[in-house]
Amino acid sequence: MLTPRAWDLIIGSGVVALALLGLLAIIPSGVVLPGGVEIAALSPDFWPQIVMICLALAGAIVLFQGMFPAGNRNDEGEGESLSFGIASLKLVTAILSVFVYYFAITHLGIVISSCVVLLGLMLLGGERRLTILLPTAVILPVLLYYFFTYVANVPLPLGMFES
Repeated sequence: MLTPRAWDLIIGSGVVALALLGLLAIIPSGVVLPGGVEIAALSPDFWPQIVMICLALAGAIVLFQGMFPAGNRNDEGEGESLSFGIASLKLVTAILSVFVYYFAITHLGIVISSCVVLLGLMLLGGERRLTILLPTAVILPVLLYYFFTYVANVPLPLGMFES
């Protein structure tokens, strides 16, 4: 049976490899790029590349954790771990929340929807400190809104707050 450290190494390597495959092969061959796109954020391959880069970073973090495990977890699997049922329920809940978020954007707007989903996902992930939860759930979506609206000139849906 593989140790948690070995699983981290395997999963981290696999995720990094998948992200590199997406960046180097799947996106270039599968996304048609029209000529004359002036704003990089509007290019069809921009957001898939961002997702693959984030995926590669997440895989690298898992790989790094496998190489240098934290002190609260040993190779016998003891420490902070969830049962398979609880972990599966949390995963399904997170995936469903992303779908609800997608549909809530058109009604509530991206800022309010992002605040709610960030708060919910952080609670689902185990964060309980209000000093972390509330500022992150409010400040991050607002800053991203201002960046995309006023710096990148990309209009974002505001839902019922549309003027």
